[in-house]
Amino acid sequence: MENREIPNGWRETTFGEIVDLKTGRLNSNAADEGGQYPFFTCSPTTFKINDYAFDTEALLLAGNNANAIYTLKYYKGKFNAYQRTYVITIPNDKIADYKYLYYRLNLKLNYLKDISQGSATKFLTVVILREMELTLPPYEEQVAIGQVLSSLDEKIELLEEENKTLETLAQTIFTEWFVNFNFPGATGEMEDSELGEIPKGWRVGKLDTVSKILAGGDKPENISTIKTDKFSIPIYSNGVSEYGLFGYTDSAKIFEESITVSARGTIGYVCLR
Repeated sequence: MENREIPNGWRETTFGEIVDLKTGRLNSNAADEGGQYPFFTCSPTTFKINDYAFDTEALLLAGNNANAIYTLKYYKGKFNAYQRTYVITIPNDKIADYKYLYYRLNLKLNYLKDISQGSATKFLTVVILREMELTLPPYEEQVAIGQVLSSLDEKIELLEEENKTLETLAQTIFTEWFVNFNFPGATGEMEDSELGEIPKGWRVGKLDTVSKILAGGDKPENISTIKTDKFSIPIYSNGVSEYGLFGYTDSAKIFEESITVSARGTIGYVCLR
C-alpha cells in the first residue's frame, strides 16, 4: 500500500480482500432475444437469456475489450454471464456497499485500461483485479454516498428518457408539418413544383440562397490543453460533439448562431448552436 494520509475512519485495502471474483460460463452467442433473464457480456448492451446461473446482488465487469474500455454494471436478481465477464460479489455485506463500490470502481476504469494486458484484444486478469488498491470509508458512509450518487443517476436517466420523448415528439411534428404539410393554418391548397406538390405560396430554392455555407478550420493541436486569456468557445468536430470549452485562437473561425453539419466521420449529423 502507498504511504499516504487518508480521512479518519477510512482504511486502505485491496479489491481482492473485500470481494469474490467469478466469471460466467457461457459463450457470448448464448443470448436469446426473447429471454427472461439479463445476460451480461463484455458489450455495453445487456442481452436476454432463458436460464440463469446467478441469483444475487453483483457488479458485472467486462473482462476484455479491443480498446480496453471495460463496461461496468450493477444488478440484483437472477441473471447469467459470459465466460469473460467478471461477476463481483461482496461476501461480507458490512465491509463494503455494492452501490458505493460500483461508483468507486467506475473511477478505476481508466486505471484498469492502462494496466490491462494483451495486444489485439485487451483483457483483465484476476491478479490485476485482486491486487487493485482501494481506500474505503466506514460502511455507513459508503451507504450514504452510494444512495446519493444512485439517486442522481436515476434523475439523469429520467431526464434522458424525457429528452428522447421530446425528440420523438419534435420529429413527429416536423413530419406532420413539413412532409405531410398539415401545419397550423394550412388551407390544403397545393401547387406543382419541381419537387412535387407543395402548399400554395411556398417556393423551392437552394440552401445557399437563404444562408451562408462555410467550412470550419482544422482543430488546433493539443486541443485538450489550450489555454487563453481571451474567451472560451466550443469547438465542434464532425458534428458529433463539442470539445468542451477551449481557448480562442487567432486562426479559429468564429460563428455565432449557426447549424453545423458533419461532412466527415459521422456524415450528416446536425447540431443547432
